[in-house]
Amino acid sequence: LSDDQADAPVLERAQSLFEQPTSPERAPGLLLSAWFHCRPASAFASFERALQDNPQPALFTAWLLPALKHDSERATRLTLAAWKELQEPTQFAAIEPLTSAAQPMRLLLEAVANGQVNKDLINTNQLRKWTQSDNTELQQRIVALWGQIRTEDNQARQQLVRQTLRLLESGKSGSASRGRQVFTRVCSQCHLLHGQGFEVGPNISANGRGNLAQLVSNVLDPSLVIGEAFQAKTVLTVDGKIVSGLLAGEDERYVKLKVQGGKVAEFDKDEDVELIKDSDQSLMPEGVETQMSEQELLDLFAYLCLLKAPGAPDNALIPGTPADFVQP
Repeated sequence: LSDDQADAPVLERAQSLFEQPTSPERAPGLLLSAWFHCRPASAFASFERALQDNPQPALFTAWLLPALKHDSERATRLTLAAWKELQEPTQFAAIEPLTSAAQPMRLLLEAVANGQVNKDLINTNQLRKWTQSDNTELQQRIVALWGQIRTEDNQARQQLVRQTLRLLESGKSGSASRGRQVFTRVCSQCHLLHGQGFEVGPNISANGRGNLAQLVSNVLDPSLVIGEAFQAKTVLTVDGKIVSGLLAGEDERYVKLKVQGGKVAEFDKDEDVELIKDSDQSLMPEGVETQMSEQELLDLFAYLCLLKAPGAPDNALIPGTPADFVQP
């Protein structure tokens, strides 16, 4: 229907329902679609006002879906303009709709690139559907921001991630102080956290801990997503040795790799090297869970789930961590 032909009672009913933020479940999708179709200016004006009121996730998604269907670019730009004012649960709720079509995804990736949106809010499945698509532009942007994302499933690793999440959410607890000791023994040769360890791989004080599910996946399925800066190289030397590390420098004659413990290994390409190749596996090995008991695994995650070092004032847990999981 055109604006002149619109059914006024339908529009009035839609507007009355969607101006009641405490009852989003009362707003049928048909009425929303009718409102955006027949009175887009009014609908988008109300959508923008709702964004300014910092809506709860259910109300927000009830608005966003028909807005995207009517004009995906306008709806996305309005959402991103209000992004910093939205609560984190509402931001999480926005990600799935915004990653479901090319135009919103393109704008969302631009917002990630300029630091407006935290890239940890976007999960691997939401990225993989675009890396497996025929949209070359989005594929390239994702690789530039996140690195290589494995396209084939590793069923055993993914099952382990699911099992570990259930374990962490089962009511059991871990000790952050004991977890620090596990981190020192198992992880600190390659990772820096709260000033402890070596920065060979990502500094996990600020990376890879956006929420509990992401953290567990990064620890137990490390090759699922490999950042461009952390793409491992493997050197096969003329005397049969194999050395893997991160590229620390390269010129026509020499290649340098950063290896465990923060050390740098240098190779003469003419005299020492038989072959250099990029690895499709993370420098962090799979199977870290085999180096500890179940309780030690719980303790490690208790330590990793703290935003700051144990005992720090105003400490907090990363999103998704069960409230009583982390103990001293």
